[in-house]
Amino acid sequence: MPAVEWFETARLTAASGLRPLQYFESRTKIMADIGVARTKWALGLPEQALHLAWAAIEQAREQRSTLFGCVHMCFPIFLMNDLDAAAEALIQEVLAVSTEYRVGTRPYNVDMVKGLLLQHRGRYVEAEAELRKCLAGLRVAFLRFDALQAMAEVLRTNGKETEALSFIDEAILLAQDTGAVFSLPDLMRTKAEVMMVQPEIAQGQAQELLAEALQIARQQGALGWEVRVELAMATDRSATANPSEARAQLKDV
Repeated sequence: MPAVEWFETARLTAASGLRPLQYFESRTKIMADIGVARTKWALGLPEQALHLAWAAIEQAREQRSTLFGCVHMCFPIFLMNDLDAAAEALIQEVLAVSTEYRVGTRPYNVDMVKGLLLQHRGRYVEAEAELRKCLAGLRVAFLRFDALQAMAEVLRTNGKETEALSFIDEAILLAQDTGAVFSLPDLMRTKAEVMMVQPEIAQGQAQELLAEALQIARQQGALGWEVRVELAMATDRSATANPSEARAQLKDV
């Protein structure tokens, strides 16, 4: 069953009763809303993803213990829509949550979203510092994907390509080991971009990895990932030999 249909079924099931939702039913609906939002993100539907992300956060405000994870999972969607101010306000909101909810990995969630915001604003040295802090405590697989990928991208920009490669390799291995391959094409895209700036790696290897990522994205029907992979391929082709081919490929997608 496609991801959107699965999550929609979960949402409807959780909300099907005539009485108010109980705690665990409400959590199920919030997680399903987040799942739909992130699926729409991968499908290349940023406005729909944003609408669902807002809906999930509104529900999470009634279930304060879920707000940290909800903001964490929805944060890239706000950045994708260039809503810096809204993203920063969400960070302040979770910081204002009572300390009784700041347990386990939740403080590391805050460090992570701070790092993502700094990366989005081009403040890469500060972003690296925040992401290093969060990765020390983010052990749950689905909490680590975005942080590991962001760290690899930031390190690449900061001229630390070898270390960047180790972080993105960890993210890919984690996705494969846990069966969480929904972000695999985008993780592979990041790895290829890191490889492109390493002179000791043959550039054909990066293009091969991008071609594999493109194939997986198309199999998944993830147009959002497909566009990002195509942009990386076009950038590499334009910089090397064939800018006209790169433009044609981008036009098609």
